[in-house]
Amino acid sequence: MNAVPAVALAVVLVVAIVLFSRRALLLYRLVRLGKPAKRFDDLPGRVRAEAVVVIGQSKLLQRLLPGLMHAAIFWGFMVLLPTILAAMIGIVDQHATLPWLGEQGWYAFLVDVFAFLVLLGVITAFVIRKVQRPPRFVGSHLGEADLILVWIAGIVITLFLWHASRIALGLNEYPAAWAPISSLIANGLGGPTTPSIERAAVMGSRSAHPFLSRLPPLLEAPPHLPGCRQRSTSVRRSPRSRRPSC
Repeated sequence: MNAVPAVALAVVLVVAIVLFSRRALLLYRLVRLGKPAKRFDDLPGRVRAEAVVVIGQSKLLQRLLPGLMHAAIFWGFMVLLPTILAAMIGIVDQHATLPWLGEQGWYAFLVDVFAFLVLLGVITAFVIRKVQRPPRFVGSHLGEADLILVWIAGIVITLFLWHASRIALGLNEYPAAWAPISSLIANGLGGPTTPSIERAAVMGSRSAHPFLSRLPPLLEAPPHLPGCRQRSTSVRRSPRSRRPSC
């Protein structure tokens, strides 16, 4: 185990946890501003709403193209979350990975497919925002949204580079045939710079912050599920706290 990457990862983790905790506390305080409500009065309905509205993205899919774009990114990150943990392990030990899951070919295939869908979703989002420019984006924080999209694209691109360089170096724990996109990229690697690419890709943006930054939407969704018939309208968000539209 290399001590320097381990210390660097520990520092990033501490910073990420602090930032996440501050954001989670803000969301908690916003929720507490609402009227008191019975949060567990219709548990089956709430679970159903969580599955359909949050996980299934049913409301966003009412607009087909933007809905599919957002769903691809959301579902993609749900599938890719274990790769963040795998990358944290890989930063510390190049020859280690997640127990069991990191060796499964079917999961490598899912990672390739959903990483591609996330990247496709990001490209679609940029086309919608910069080319179509729907009126609903007027007044929204486009700059902040663009930064998020660029960050997401960077995560996916480094993921492909990391997996491809590991395949090129023979470090992959799963059969390379299960990761067709990464294997295709690996065909262009294999030179003397490949080890450096592998290290740069795993350390560049495969850190704790992307993993933790995807959790606030999941945490703030349950209190607002439409499965409950009582919906609070007393919380007014400031312009800075509004989310950009999709």
